[in-house]
Amino acid sequence: MSSSSNSPPSSNSGTVTTFNPASPTATVYVYFNKLSNNQLKYDSTDRYWYFEDGKYPQSYVGNSMNSTLINSATASGSTITYFNGTSNVSIPIYTYGGNEYARLRASSTMTIQTSVGQVTFTSGQYYFFEVEPIRWRVSEYGVSSTDYPDGWDAYGSYKTNFTVVSDRVLMASAVTNDTVSEGWAFTSSELFSNMTSTNSFVGHNYDASTSATYYRFGNAGQQDKVTTVSRTENGLRVATASEIGTYLNDYNAYASDMVCFLLGIGSDDYVNYWTRTLGTNLGNGKIITSAGMDTSSWLDNMFGVRFAMTMREGSRV
Repeated sequence: MSSSSNSPPSSNSGTVTTFNPASPTATVYVYFNKLSNNQLKYDSTDRYWYFEDGKYPQSYVGNSMNSTLINSATASGSTITYFNGTSNVSIPIYTYGGNEYARLRASSTMTIQTSVGQVTFTSGQYYFFEVEPIRWRVSEYGVSSTDYPDGWDAYGSYKTNFTVVSDRVLMASAVTNDTVSEGWAFTSSELFSNMTSTNSFVGHNYDASTSATYYRFGNAGQQDKVTTVSRTENGLRVATASEIGTYLNDYNAYASDMVCFLLGIGSDDYVNYWTRTLGTNLGNGKIITSAGMDTSSWLDNMFGVRFAMTMREGSRV
């Protein structure tokens, strides 16, 4: 018996498999629904649901691997950039053994908790952080593996054009050190520019175009101190509280090892992180504090940044 695959009756309804024994010949029609390649996954340690899309430097490689990379890693020519409140700083990306790593230099000596345990980073020395898939969380921590997020109630369920936020705070930055006046918009900031340019490195597969709300200070004499504008875009953006609240009630967030390194905090500590919402006073923006509260801070302060993105499709597979 031999078999061959032929074109289905319609372009998305199924396949045709023809069996060709000596005699007789039978044609069997097999129909199926195409499932998304973007699989919803479950973390059995922290017990939450998430998607993966794109990549970003996150975990410290450990001291042994760090020594290897110092001696053997090769600069790729790629960089990512963050704003430290004074100037933009480029982080070079290196490659070794088919993997990518970000190289940073310690500005002070500090001992902090990381994903590989407590590490002492020495001032002036270089340290490497592995580029890993970004996890986009769609449930609280501590949920059952049978407690599916809203919209994924059945096997193969699709949910399209839905907004998610990164599980961890993945970037550190100030927003700007501009002298802010009426009419100034978040889209004029260094943080916005760096986030936009980072998309080419992140390399999305499942991002969707969406209308995103951004914030600006009202013009002089305008009653509303903060106004909004909409932009059609795809890829990364700075998460707002309302986007976090799409799936999560708890706004507290941990940071990646790289962000902990930049901010001098431990990976077991919650972190302050920016939203793209502006405060009611000129020069202020809104942050989510380590206590999970919404408050204002000066735009030239350096905090974490939590990513948001609109996904094109999703399927529980």
